[in-house]
Amino acid sequence: KGIFYGAGDVFSSVFVAEYVCGKTFEQAAENASDFVSVCISDMKDEHEKYWYGINFERHLRRLTT
Repeated sequence: KGIFYGAGDVFSSVFVAEYVCGKTFEQAAENASDFVSVCISDMKDEHEKYWYGINFERHLRRLTT
């Protein structure tokens, strides 16, 4: 539970990229949701360090596999 600035922006970016690349609406939404969830879960202990947004950079590789 908390406020994670930028989560919506990251979700939107992943969703649009997935959808434009041929995924169905549902697949794109699920992949974007999973990606944001992983990013937030990974930084839960470092939330004070990343108060300005979620730390998605270390997970970008997940989007290419």
